[in-house]
Amino acid sequence: MRIERLQPSDLDALAELEAAVLAHDGTPLKLEWAYIREQRTVASLVIRDRDSAAGRLIAYLGVYPFGGPPEAELVGMVHPGHRRHGLAGALLEEAKHICAARGLSHRLLVVPRAGVAAASFIASRRVTREHSEYSMRLTGTPVRVPEDPDTLVRDATPEDRADRIRILTAGFGPPPEDMLDALHPDGLRTVMIEHAGAVVGTASLRLVGDLGGIYGFAIDPEHRGRGIGVDALGRFCSLLGEAGASAVRLEVAVENERALHIYTATGFAPLSTEDYYRLEE
Repeated sequence: MRIERLQPSDLDALAELEAAVLAHDGTPLKLEWAYIREQRTVASLVIRDRDSAAGRLIAYLGVYPFGGPPEAELVGMVHPGHRRHGLAGALLEEAKHICAARGLSHRLLVVPRAGVAAASFIASRRVTREHSEYSMRLTGTPVRVPEDPDTLVRDATPEDRADRIRILTAGFGPPPEDMLDALHPDGLRTVMIEHAGAVVGTASLRLVGDLGGIYGFAIDPEHRGRGIGVDALGRFCSLLGEAGASAVRLEVAVENERALHIYTATGFAPLSTEDYYRLEE
């Protein structure tokens, strides 16, 4: 088999592969199409069917720079008709070499919990489950609470760096430098939440086609439980809707019951549960 890099001309073929996997397995994958289209993955690896005249794609593995060095997330898929031939293992080995060359030693393999093929592959590798997240989506109009006039959502500026570090560290752990330095890269809009003049939260919003995304949404612990988060979330969804989003997606840790309640109250519904496994080999 020959492993190649995904080409811009392969996007339709990749979408066809994703559709075939989804139709067979019934579980969506965290492919992060924005990163693929904008060529911002660390690597996008493919294997083609050499018996096909068009050389259709039969396997894919994306290496995503989430979390910043030394962390990378890996998401892949193999066409149902070409499984159990070592394609996934070959792609993973190639990805490991690429990660090592980039200093990405903390590799997380992301798989849908309900995926039978993914479960079988995980069972054959040396991995440790780190955490799990719900992938959630809002379609249509969000459920809004009345806007608090003391709450303001505005664009982030370089002067917000210290507040962003404080808030993101409390919510997720220390943020990577590239996340702090790039406030509005490639269509990503980083915003701050103020309440009564104090900076109390932050998030990043992205629109790709008609799909919106909310990332890194965190409220200062001292200001949680006051309705600020659900107010801000509704505003985020409305902003994305006004920009052209017909749906909005986000991820939330399974154990984060407070955030899960806010999201479901706004109208988000879980699509799948994604398990994150640290590769030990």
